[in-house]
Amino acid sequence: MSAVGRNISLGLVALVLLTVAGVAGATVFYQDSAQQLRNQNDALRSENAQLAEQLNATRSQLAQTRQKLNETRARLDTRTQDVDQVAAELNRTKRQLNSTQAELARTRQQLRNARENITRLENRVEELKEQRDELREQVSSLRNRRDELETTVSDLRSRVDTLESDLSDAQSRIEEVESKLADRNARIDRLESNVTQLRNELDQKDSRVNELQTQVEELESEVDTLQSRVAERDSRIDTLEDDLGTLCSQPENQNKTTCEDY
Repeated sequence: MSAVGRNISLGLVALVLLTVAGVAGATVFYQDSAQQLRNQNDALRSENAQLAEQLNATRSQLAQTRQKLNETRARLDTRTQDVDQVAAELNRTKRQLNSTQAELARTRQQLRNARENITRLENRVEELKEQRDELREQVSSLRNRRDELETTVSDLRSRVDTLESDLSDAQSRIEEVESKLADRNARIDRLESNVTQLRNELDQKDSRVNELQTQVEELESEVDTLQSRVAERDSRIDTLEDDLGTLCSQPENQNKTTCEDY
């Protein structure tokens, strides 16, 4: 074999070796790249699962917050109905008070009835005060609840835009309850003023009754005096009649006109 042939053979061998080495290197490179892609894909899947869990947790928290707001609105509606019922009771109590004022112009027996009405009204005032205190406690509880909702809304503001509107509605209801509570306090003050007026009128009636009782006692004393005088005169008449009977029993006086009945 010539030198040129040997060189060509050696060149071919070298080319084959280089080709084999290149193919082997490319295979290793592609295998590494595929493994990296699989690892990245797994990491992305894991991250997606975590994000899905976070999304579900956020949705659950949002649903709970909405449920709490609905419960708060329901309680506010209930409290509003309670306030309306108390207002109706106050109106009925006011009518009873007006009726009691009319009865104060009657007799002593009606005065006792008026005292009983005042006692009942005073008890009613105490009951209304207790209801007012309960409403104040409810308002305080609703304020605390409002503060909790504001904190929750602050945390979820970027996710729940409608929550602020619901919270504003709750605040409006609280202000409405507070306004009705102020009206209730004013009505209680007026009712207490009416009770004080009734007491003053009762005192005046008692004074009048005492005056009449004094007049009756004076008249009874005069009657006793007159009866004593009448008894004295009756006794005097009996004495005179006895004396006349004695005189008429004497013979010299029996024929006189004055002694005809003796």
